[in-house]
Amino acid sequence: MKNIYVIDEHQTSKRNGVGTFIKEFIYCLQQLNVNICLISFNADVKEFNIEEKGDGIKYIDFPPFPGVFPTFSIIIEKFFRLYIEDSSENIFFFNHFPCDDFLKTVKKSHPLSKLLFVIHDQGWTTMLKGDDKKLEEIIQEQEDNTIRKEHKYIIDRFEVDLKTYNAADGVISLSEDTFSIMRNIYKKTDNLYMIANGCRDRCDYPVSKQQKLNIREKLNIDKEEKVLIYTGRLSKAKGTEVLIKSFNKIAKEIPKIRLIVTGSSNNKEYYHHLFNLSREVASKISFPGHILHEELDNWYKMADIGIFPSYVEQCSYSGIEMMMYGLPIIASDGFGVKCMFIDGMNAKIVKTGQSEDEFESNLTDGIRELLQSESMCNILGKKARKTFEIKYNIDKMLNEYNNSFIR
Repeated sequence: MKNIYVIDEHQTSKRNGVGTFIKEFIYCLQQLNVNICLISFNADVKEFNIEEKGDGIKYIDFPPFPGVFPTFSIIIEKFFRLYIEDSSENIFFFNHFPCDDFLKTVKKSHPLSKLLFVIHDQGWTTMLKGDDKKLEEIIQEQEDNTIRKEHKYIIDRFEVDLKTYNAADGVISLSEDTFSIMRNIYKKTDNLYMIANGCRDRCDYPVSKQQKLNIREKLNIDKEEKVLIYTGRLSKAKGTEVLIKSFNKIAKEIPKIRLIVTGSSNNKEYYHHLFNLSREVASKISFPGHILHEELDNWYKMADIGIFPSYVEQCSYSGIEMMMYGLPIIASDGFGVKCMFIDGMNAKIVKTGQSEDEFESNLTDGIRELLQSESMCNILGKKARKTFEIKYNIDKMLNEYNNSFIR
């Protein structure tokens, strides 16, 4: 029987898509004949703890480290040697970077075990807003020994990524875009897998008109308002700033409209910046912050349009959830995003263009177009739901991991 060890960094993943991935991944594992162990670093515990809670999962919790946890790999190794027996039946799934030293240390202590790394992010993406052509140019500079000073950080992050991938026995890409650059730019061709995220269906689709009205009444949202929803981390790379600027224009044209911006940011200054940008239409924007799925479900159910303006993604659970609820979606053509959404097929696509101003203009036009066409909204919403059912359902994710690594 396989022994599956899932590596998590609790404090960050509980507020982002990695945490959602781990929940859905563990659900997949529970359907299989395997032993499951969730290893959480920086967990909400005061001391090292091992526990089984009756759900068939062993939990190994490490208390908070005074820094980035993979840098304490020598200490972690001692615990792994004590509490995890090395075996060819072991598979470790690593979900956080940078962890090249951590991977190497575990490989040394557990040489029989298989170590897999799942790409939830890459070091260059935020800085370059997912511009993989620019990344290729910068890597070419390195090969030509003509590195510009401002590109040194990108090169450093790229090399850390590469060390991590080379230290693993296998690397899992969540999107076709990442799979492509792994082969063409990182030159990683062996033991490379492409498995999209999947999600359990939480929506009693379709959501009835009466159900929408009941939820709006509970949330004090006017039944006549057109409600746009954004979910995810608040950052420039996610297109949040462009969305706020775009909504400022739309809100001045259309009296009964509201934007719901869920999610949070570790950068308090950026949070305040978004509030300042939205001052002119503050009464029409709601910032509920980071909310649990149970509550988020209600926001999805009563919304009219989902907005997905990110410059870069891997395989976003926010995007998957919007499709699950059958929302008509306006999405960017950003890196990884264009793997999830196709214009006219399951979303209205707007180009990020060559500048933030151009992106803002395109997004404004896209929102305006969907607001003016109920028939287009109905068609895109149904197609988005169908995409979820075919491509992002939990059974597909389960089968691909089972066939690739476990069976």
